[in-house]
Amino acid sequence: MVQLLERLPWYAWVTACILAVVAGAVFFIPPSLATTLGLSFEQFLIAISAIELTSAIGIGAIVVHYRTTDYEEPEYKFDP
Repeated sequence: MVQLLERLPWYAWVTACILAVVAGAVFFIPPSLATTLGLSFEQFLIAISAIELTSAIGIGAIVVHYRTTDYEEPEYKFDP
């Protein structure tokens, strides 16, 4: 059985983790910040939802891409 870390290359894991951090950090933006920027609550909610949706689609695309392609990380062998 293939371990979880071996399912994706390291740069795909980094990208997926960055998208997850962005999606999580967006929830800590207070609605009062939107009012200081001149946005209504509905516009604030749409912006937050768009960021969440973009992050989710990005993570899903990474997983689907490497699931459908046979990715094999090159093996570097020391051959004296």
